[in-house]
Amino acid sequence: MKDAKLTQALSRRKMLLAAGVGTTAALAAPSIATAQTKIARLTTTWSRTSRGYHESAQRLADRITAATNGSVTVELNASGELFPAFESLFAVQRGEAEMFHAISGYWRKEHPGFQFLNTVPNGFTCEENGTWLREGGARPLMDELYARYNIKALVCGGSGVQPGGWFAKPIESLSDMSGLRMRISGYGGEVVRRVGGTPVSLPADALVDALFNGDIDAVEWNGPLADKGFGFQKLLPYYMQPGFHDPGSSITLGLNQQFWDSLTPSERTIIEACCATESAITMAEFRGENGRSLIQLVNEYDAKLTILPADVWLEAARMAEDVIAEAAEFDDLSMRIYDSYIDFRKKLMPWSAHSIERYSSLRQTWIDDINTASAY
Repeated sequence: MKDAKLTQALSRRKMLLAAGVGTTAALAAPSIATAQTKIARLTTTWSRTSRGYHESAQRLADRITAATNGSVTVELNASGELFPAFESLFAVQRGEAEMFHAISGYWRKEHPGFQFLNTVPNGFTCEENGTWLREGGARPLMDELYARYNIKALVCGGSGVQPGGWFAKPIESLSDMSGLRMRISGYGGEVVRRVGGTPVSLPADALVDALFNGDIDAVEWNGPLADKGFGFQKLLPYYMQPGFHDPGSSITLGLNQQFWDSLTPSERTIIEACCATESAITMAEFRGENGRSLIQLVNEYDAKLTILPADVWLEAARMAEDVIAEAAEFDDLSMRIYDSYIDFRKKLMPWSAHSIERYSSLRQTWIDDINTASAY
């Protein structure tokens, strides 16, 4: 009887081998089939109507879910659906949500380093910021800062150089900023304060109501695509180009550290790749849509494009340098982030000035020469 059972077992083994299926794989299959799905609650700082940002967050959530074949299933919750916008950092820190999609600069009051890693006035563009993280030594500093909040952070997008905002009248001198109540975030807001204005920090879902209620007199948000979605062009006529305050906010995906550690190496690699892909898509989308939207704002809504005078720009830049230098004194980490930023700016700016900026200036001169109508 024993010999018969042994013969059956050997025959089964031969059949499996002949079919190209190893016994190890055959035994492992049930555990793969029953692998537990990880649900990731993603909370954002954007309303569902926030053009560009919400769409980027939804794409990223869908891509991670699809790329991991559902082993990491991301459930998106817009601002206010799980937590208020500015609570996202702390919700993920505590593990009450697994992920956030946000601008790091919203938490500059927690630590100035968040603003540097996002953007600072007259600082790096999104592309330059990515170069700083990858080539300039900022990535370890970003990891160190977010680790204090029990978070793993990945850059997942960028909005590009932002306009100065919407105003009831053009800004022609620093005195025009005096008494102005303006929705403006980051250290640009501190510059506004120093020239006599009142900066007001508001999330996306509160902007239009604040304008209607008279709580603010001017507003900056992002760019033509997102601004048009809010309808700012129907409320304020003057659109200042460009802004000194925000040369390109970087968008961050933050993950609770324990959740990140629970992922397999493959899942972590996939999420990193999804963030890199979304960064490229988001920056391309903002650039293309902003171009189309600016033409529409001018031609259909009669938005009046204004330029910040050079003397005002230079004074704002001088004040901004003071603001960021003072912020660096917060602690040792903020000083190391600041030193890294200043050092890499010195190394990067000559190439930017002699390549991208000079090319863009000469190209625009040529376009103006060959076009009889306005470039817009």
